[in-house]
Amino acid sequence: MILSLALSSLVGCSDPTGILLHFDGPIAAAVIPGGTSVFDDPVGVVANQRSGSIVPVDLKSGRLLTLSEAASFLRTPSLATGVDRLLGDVEVNVAADGSTMVWATDTAHSSVVRIPWYSVDDEGQPVLQPAVAGGSGFNDVDGSGDDAALFDVGVRDGFTTTEDWSISYDGARWWVEGTASGPQTKEPAPDVAYWTDHGELGFTLSGTATAGDRFDIRTDTGLVEIPTDAIVADLLIADGVVYGSYSDATGSGLWAWNAVTGAALPGVRFESGSGAGRMAYADVEGVPTLFVSDTRLSQVHRVYLDTLEVGVPVPAAAAVLDVAVSSGVDEAGVSFSHLFIAPLGLLRVDVYDLYADLPVDPNPITPEVEGVFLGSPVSGLAASIGSVWQQRETTWGARPRVPAVAVSTGDGYVFQLDGSTGCAVVDLRGPHGPNQIWDTTVSYASLNDLGATSDVSLWIDSYSGEQASFSTCGGVTVTETWTITFDSGSATWTVDGSHSGPQQGRAQSDVRYLSDTGAVSFLIVSGARPATDGDQFLLSVDAGLLTVKGVDTNQDTTTDAALVFPGRPAAFEYFAGPTGGGWDDTERREGMLLPLTDSDAAARIDLDAGRSEVRWQ
Repeated sequence: MILSLALSSLVGCSDPTGILLHFDGPIAAAVIPGGTSVFDDPVGVVANQRSGSIVPVDLKSGRLLTLSEAASFLRTPSLATGVDRLLGDVEVNVAADGSTMVWATDTAHSSVVRIPWYSVDDEGQPVLQPAVAGGSGFNDVDGSGDDAALFDVGVRDGFTTTEDWSISYDGARWWVEGTASGPQTKEPAPDVAYWTDHGELGFTLSGTATAGDRFDIRTDTGLVEIPTDAIVADLLIADGVVYGSYSDATGSGLWAWNAVTGAALPGVRFESGSGAGRMAYADVEGVPTLFVSDTRLSQVHRVYLDTLEVGVPVPAAAAVLDVAVSSGVDEAGVSFSHLFIAPLGLLRVDVYDLYADLPVDPNPITPEVEGVFLGSPVSGLAASIGSVWQQRETTWGARPRVPAVAVSTGDGYVFQLDGSTGCAVVDLRGPHGPNQIWDTTVSYASLNDLGATSDVSLWIDSYSGEQASFSTCGGVTVTETWTITFDSGSATWTVDGSHSGPQQGRAQSDVRYLSDTGAVSFLIVSGARPATDGDQFLLSVDAGLLTVKGVDTNQDTTTDAALVFPGRPAAFEYFAGPTGGGWDDTERREGMLLPLTDSDAAARIDLDAGRSEVRWQ
């Protein structure tokens, strides 16, 4: 249930025009877990890079956060920071008394802002922080005795922010400018109700003025700007402390502030030449640890938060875009804690075992120790809260649950990686080739017989209907076409993947073949008439990965809207089903809140179902 919230009142003026969209360059998201605040269910906030607003969404119901369940049109006001700001990351802190503070980075002003969202009254009800205005006295600069005045000064929750406004006269017209909203395009006219471009401030102007005369108004929502010496790349809140990663000309480090009061706390400085980026938190064997990606060096920093000591960095294959930590119990019942690392430019996610302090090898067949191929630059990583239902059933017909890491990519996909192995999660069918058991209209790969008549064939498994078997590690097998060509000189078959390239190993008739990486295995069966030079099979293979590539708003299994440049996901969980003692157990569901920067939208990803059916615009 969403508890009712109180709106502060509008003063005086008529409704403004030029209202901004809900989402305008959504760049980052954060989640308030259900039951940790005045909200019974999880609530997300999405920071907009272009409009400077932070929009709350109801993650369970799939709508914008409302003031009352009975009145869905009474939407909770957004948090305004000013359209001149360039928001980056966002985090939310809920204090012990339930009051909530939102933190965000501002790239345009090299600062961090902290915005009180709501407090809690004596009856435990939330009270929104209202916007107020003051200090509208007339400044007759030349002392000429002009009598200009402002009436019906108004502010608007969700649009007004903390800033200083100047309303000045140049001898010909009035100009309006805000320190966080910039110069306004609209011109105030005497005795006509006026609103700034995006509804931040309203008033009616009357009387006479001469050049240089002005009004000074301060609007206030409780927002406090904390200047920083460099741009803050990422925010993370742990144990009541806000950590902000930054880089400068000589290196990088972490700033720290009290999450409630904003007071500065001791920070951390990393080595010369480093570049602190995105962060992830984990309790590793009882030690609270912050993992900080390095965008300049091939490593991930370790910071032990109980002592603020910098540990030995985790090695990486390249400079690092993002990190996430997945912990839990694997299928063998063994506890694990794995650091997932997205190396810049390598189109994959690598895994590091934090207990063994060694890299994890998802595919031991190859000599390289590296993650599975995803085919596009990674946009962001986020670990699931708990375990996630898998689509593909075991031999015994069960669907296992595993902790997962969601990976968004630049080409508009969201993948899942198994937190225990680093392998990609596959769909119900998994990696496959043409299969007439699944689809009777398809054709199996048959021999392209170029010489004398031959009757060799690819063996078909009568149970699965497959002409090949595939790696058990999702992502090792990729979507591609395998060209298998007979070479009469060696009496072997060359194997070439459209993505994997020519294979070192050659296939032999009547001997099961395994490709160099273990991606695909098949058996060429001899017939009465042998193969001749140039005879060829073309075997098309689908990776079978569980991917979200769009939003299915009407749940008809087709994509209605693509995910255009998804950002970094934010994990949440909620419970569905009866909660009042019914016969059926409640169902815990895992999801991700995903900002879609180039779509001016946000999406809810259902990790358990492997789809997205909610799109906020």
